Amino acid sequence: MGSLLFSPSGRVGPADFMKGYTILIVIGLIINLLFAFAPMLALLSFPILIVLLWCSIALWIKRYHDAGKSGWMCLIPIIVGIVAGFVLSLILTPMFVDADAALAATEAAEAAAAEGDIGGAMSAAMGASG
Repeated sequence: MGSLLFSPSGRVGPADFMKGYTILIVIGLIINLLFAFAPMLALLSFPILIVLLWCSIALWIKRYHDAGKSGWMCLIPIIVGIVAGFVLSLILTPMFVDADAALAATEAAEAAAAEGDIGGAMSAAMGASG
């Protein structure tokens, strides 16, 4: 199983590819459920997510090799996903965020912090984020 998930060299057939990718999906779902119940674990699980990303890339490289293509082609969906996410964030963020209210709450938090009112600063900051 280690060479299936961690090594980018070689080839992988459809059945082994699906077996490896199913394992990665299940692990990813478990980590996402942990985030929902314990958000503080999100920072601690970053190395695990990096390992899962590497395993996914290694699987795709082998799958491309099996199709007779270059393993570098696995970067195409990653780059397209990053660009699409950036474009969607530029389009959707103004629809859901009231920039004036967020700016006013941020200024109120800064003013309260400057006066030494930590509770007021935290309250205003929570209003800016929610």
